[in-house]
Amino acid sequence: MKYTYLLIDFFTAIIPFIFSFHPKLNFYKTWKAFFPAVIITGMIFILWDVYFTSLGVWGFNSRYLIGVAIGNMPVEEILFSFAFLIPAFLPIIALIYGLKEIYLKE
Repeated sequence: MKYTYLLIDFFTAIIPFIFSFHPKLNFYKTWKAFFPAVIITGMIFILWDVYFTSLGVWGFNSRYLIGVAIGNMPVEEILFSFAFLIPAFLPIIALIYGLKEIYLKE
């Protein structure tokens, strides 16, 4: 159970990452702009997490963590701050592709 949160991080990112290579989406071609956006947004989420963790608003169950932390944040939470942005953006890219397909055919 120690690796539960780490596995959640992995599967949150890996499945959308694989689909980013779909030939109709070509999401991998946007990585040059995507990764800086993910880093900036992820840092905002990390600052948010550090603040609320320090206030005791939320915490983390050590049974599901590997035990490595940076400050008061488990490494899994830091990874999650970046990992969940991949599946968050992929539906937007798919929607844009779908709208282009509908409206450019006319």
